[in-house]
Amino acid sequence: PIAYFVSFHVPQNRKALWIFLITVPFWTSYLLRVFLWKVILGFNGVLNSGLQGLGIIEEPLTFLLYNANAVVITLAHAYAPFTILPIYVALEKIDRSLLEA
Repeated sequence: PIAYFVSFHVPQNRKALWIFLITVPFWTSYLLRVFLWKVILGFNGVLNSGLQGLGIIEEPLTFLLYNANAVVITLAHAYAPFTILPIYVALEKIDRSLLEA
């Protein structure tokens, strides 16, 4: 969905920015990304603070970190550029007139 959105719906002058944002995980250390998700999903993390600030939860959720879901989220974030970029390149090579047919 992200590659399709960038290829077909993002204006030409904004595509470079989107590709830059998609490739940012390539330039950061894997350990740094893991700590980033630890800060986001932690007991006093960004997600819990946001949910409490919106009044959705009363107490911080304890099950967000140190489980299989956190591992899946972290790995998906780490490997997303490896899937998004090749699909984007393939979609860019499609002749737009074929889509109108």
